[in-house]
Amino acid sequence: MTLPARLIQAVRPQASLGLMASAAVVAATFAATPFLLPDVATRLSLDIGRTGLLSTAQVGSSALASFLAGRLFRPTRRLHYGSLALIALATLGSAAASDFTILLVTRLLTGLGLGTLTWIAWSDATRFPRGLGDVAAIAPLTAAIASPGLGWLIEAGGYPVVFVALASLSLTAIAFPVGFGELPRVGRTMKRVT
Repeated sequence: MTLPARLIQAVRPQASLGLMASAAVVAATFAATPFLLPDVATRLSLDIGRTGLLSTAQVGSSALASFLAGRLFRPTRRLHYGSLALIALATLGSAAASDFTILLVTRLLTGLGLGTLTWIAWSDATRFPRGLGDVAAIAPLTAAIASPGLGWLIEAGGYPVVFVALASLSLTAIAFPVGFGELPRVGRTMKRVT
């Protein structure tokens, strides 16, 4: 009789829903890249090699933001929601862009938000015994679920439609609550004073 309750307890994530939703936004955005690049190349009459700079800008700025965030900030609601808003605005800018340079800048800005969210999710997940597993599992699950939809959207309306969908996903994630406990900045050690 207690099996259903135990099963729910076993799969219930310990990380907050807001952080899980944000990790899903990051995963869906990165999963969209292979669908977007050929369409951008075709619509903007670019070679695929040059179009690949969009991925480089997004991944590079994401890595930079992940690296610097832990050295400069603490995980806060303001930073969390600000990163989601940056992703949504920059991704809407990507949807409206018909110039490659503007598209490159918007993907760079999106990457900054993605990297910050990634750092926030991983930092907060360390507070829970299974939190890291929750955050680690959400990316492949999201990519598996999102990929067919992304393929359909690219066929239906091209890269602008995909970017609008990703921006909408970011705005939806803002609706989920997040909670942060007391965490020292990453990289700093706390010494006990006696």
